[in-house]
Amino acid sequence: MSKEHRREIRASRALTSVSERSGDLRRGLGGDTKAFPTAAVVHALAHSSLLTLLAMMSSACLVLSPPEYDAPERTPPMLMAADAYPDLRQTIYVYDDTSRVEFGGSVISEDSQQPVELAIYLDYGQRNAAGRPYRTAIYPFKPIPPGTMADGARKFSGMFWHPSDHTVPLGCHTVTLMASHRFGPDVCPQEPTDASYLVWQVIRCASSSDCNDFCEPPPCDTVQGCASCLTPSNPDGSGEGQ
Repeated sequence: MSKEHRREIRASRALTSVSERSGDLRRGLGGDTKAFPTAAVVHALAHSSLLTLLAMMSSACLVLSPPEYDAPERTPPMLMAADAYPDLRQTIYVYDDTSRVEFGGSVISEDSQQPVELAIYLDYGQRNAAGRPYRTAIYPFKPIPPGTMADGARKFSGMFWHPSDHTVPLGCHTVTLMASHRFGPDVCPQEPTDASYLVWQVIRCASSSDCNDFCEPPPCDTVQGCASCLTPSNPDGSGEGQ
């Protein structure tokens, strides 16, 4: 017997042994040969698992751009009457020895990063010699830092009127606190719709023992007919009221 013939016999015996062991293993599992998937099934399962893994990896690496939000529009600053100081229902008496009167309150607005400015007018509605709609303006004061509607009412104080510096004659007067995001050279809001104001009644007397509580009406026909920052001046200094 040649060497080549002997090698063929050994290879045949090895294949027979492997086949017998495979049969024994199938019989040990109950003889169910379907428990062993075919090569085609194994290939299909492997391909499906790979696709699933790739889908998971691609979704995990997906980067979404952040949502864009429109910035809220600026609103007029609204002075809150309930927080006004002194109380708006209180008449303010100013005597010869009164050194100063303090005003304060709160404002609520959407400011778009622009501070709120404040001004005080004495006798707002009565045009002065320069044609402006007040006797005297006290301005500027320290601006209120920008805020949002979500901040709620933001309080402020320390706005002083010194009667010795800004005088008014004996009798009845008004103090008006105006809020706006910007005032012009005439100390009126640059945008008439971007403003709100509060008004206090004032009686100027020599002393508490010499004081007349009677107040004359404003020199214009009606309150609605008085001069205003919200209406333009005519060349002659008069104004159309509203």
